[in-house]
Amino acid sequence: MANAEEPPSTPPPQGTSSTATDVPAETRLFTNFFIGAGAGASYGVGPGLTGMTALSAGIRRSPFVILFETQVLWGGWRKPAEVTQVDWNGMIVPIALCYESRGFMGCGVYASAKLEAQGYRDDREGTSTMAYPADGQTWFSNAGFRAGYELRLTTGIYMRVYLDVLKTLSIPSLRGGGAPIWDVSPLIGSVGLYLFYTLGHDHGRKPLFN
Repeated sequence: MANAEEPPSTPPPQGTSSTATDVPAETRLFTNFFIGAGAGASYGVGPGLTGMTALSAGIRRSPFVILFETQVLWGGWRKPAEVTQVDWNGMIVPIALCYESRGFMGCGVYASAKLEAQGYRDDREGTSTMAYPADGQTWFSNAGFRAGYELRLTTGIYMRVYLDVLKTLSIPSLRGGGAPIWDVSPLIGSVGLYLFYTLGHDHGRKPLFN
């Protein structure tokens, strides 16, 4: 007895492959890449409270986020004692590993910081101004934590506010010609606000603006 003829197999829909599989967006590396810029204030590296501008980039693999940043410090609003004038610039370069949930972030941070300064003061007779250059430039290390919150503004644009508290691991003391210029603080604090663009996953949170 002849075998019954088997029904023909149904071909896959046009434009698809029987072996193709969809990859969830949150697992695609570069759809979770983001980059942004921000501004804020920092205390402890330069002379008193200083302004700060920064660039930030990172990769998100929820619930974990890796951040890379460069923070440029400017405009110290306190002059050290015994120094008539200070010319200086500073930079902080943090790397952070964060855990994010419902927009809230907690991070461990390691940072390198650079400080370059030159101080000026009047001589003892007060008849002229003499220059006392400090160490040409000083790199030092910091470690601590970051707390922050992310707000989704549109499909790809987020706003992030954060607070950093870092412990200075090696405290440089800038001096020139026997005159103290300033000591970097044992604790460095920074606050900032970022706007950044992400290529990927919306984390399940609705945008504030559609």
